[in-house]
Amino acid sequence: MAGSWYTSPAFRRGALWLGLLLLLPVAINSIFFRDNDFLWHYDFGSLFLQREERIVCGEWYLLGRRMLNGLLPLLPYRVARFVIFALAVGCLVWVVREVSRLAQSVWPIDRATATAASIFAVAGMFPLLLRDFQDCGLQLLLLAMLTAGASALHAGRPVVGGAWLGLAAVYKTTPALFLGVLVWKRQWRAAGVMAACLVLLNLLPVLHLGPTLTWRCHQQTLQRFVQCLRVEDIAENSIEPPNLKNQGLMAGFARYLQSYPPGHPMYLDHPAFWQVGNLDRPTARAVARGCMIALGLFLAFSLWGRSVSAREFLSPWAGLCILTALLSPLCWRHHLVLVLPALYLAWHIGLNAQAPRWLVGLLTLSLVVVWLPQRELLGSWATVLMAAKLDTWLFLGWAVLLVARVVNLPSVTAGEQAQPQARLAA
Repeated sequence: MAGSWYTSPAFRRGALWLGLLLLLPVAINSIFFRDNDFLWHYDFGSLFLQREERIVCGEWYLLGRRMLNGLLPLLPYRVARFVIFALAVGCLVWVVREVSRLAQSVWPIDRATATAASIFAVAGMFPLLLRDFQDCGLQLLLLAMLTAGASALHAGRPVVGGAWLGLAAVYKTTPALFLGVLVWKRQWRAAGVMAACLVLLNLLPVLHLGPTLTWRCHQQTLQRFVQCLRVEDIAENSIEPPNLKNQGLMAGFARYLQSYPPGHPMYLDHPAFWQVGNLDRPTARAVARGCMIALGLFLAFSLWGRSVSAREFLSPWAGLCILTALLSPLCWRHHLVLVLPALYLAWHIGLNAQAPRWLVGLLTLSLVVVWLPQRELLGSWATVLMAAKLDTWLFLGWAVLLVARVVNLPSVTAGEQAQPQARLAA
């Protein structure tokens, strides 16, 4: 809203300088003092380049992703961290600007308010962004791929959009969700290109590994997927032991449908820890899968129809980005940086006088849920909050509201279209 404190030049300058001051220590810490998941991907890239048999053991990632990891060891380790960190920072800036541009094309508001929406969205996600930057922003790279795909589809370039989404599905398997959506929406060119990129990028390693090792890798990956589907205990994921910090949707069902004895990884020895359901494994599995089927039917119903108009496009896409994180067997909190487009759209609406109060309340709740579970602030209570899966249920709610278009950019009336300059005035 023009004339408010957050539209002033002083606010924008202060936000810019604060961001730059925070970026410097984050960069030094990430590049020179951290390892985390980046080291795992770097090491697997080395195995790929050396054609080591152990490359087969990373089967929860598609072989195409392991090939992409092979680009990392072409640089010394710390140099690689610097390059990817810098790329992730650039991706964050570009994603926010691009989502803002897409939102402006649907519902133009003054530039100062749009900038404030960007600042508030990034500030609201700061704890998750900070943790992702410790991994050099690997999840931000995925978000940039999804955004590039959405931007191309929005611009009427299905080939480019399908290629970006195909790359995203190779980088992390759950973006394959978009392939189903493209088919359901009868976007055949985009779906065909996405499927072709998926196949091509996963077959391309044969040129380096040879047919025998490539075939073994694909076999192992297929076996891993089948094993995930056959898991009896929904607390298990066949990749890593159960973990209360996992914010994945199936882990959320496990937390509230089943109870666990002391000593189990899903049990927390804390006076505030409480367990809700006590279903046996087969029943809990049936209930969880029933909920997943219901979610799939909801998505299909909400996305029914051929229309992909600009106004109807953005909010479902932002919701699907959230589901890309939540549907993963392993969803750590920093994976939820994929929520960023959704929060921007909400702020884009929320900073205007006609925003519904419930949306403002939901934004406030999101800030509390993201910022509160910090060990530096709460100590062991932070683990209790993470064990409660507040992120899981809150952002699942966001995804449902967005896909159902309950949170959606208002349409521009004919009178507003006739005076675009007045609406875009700073």
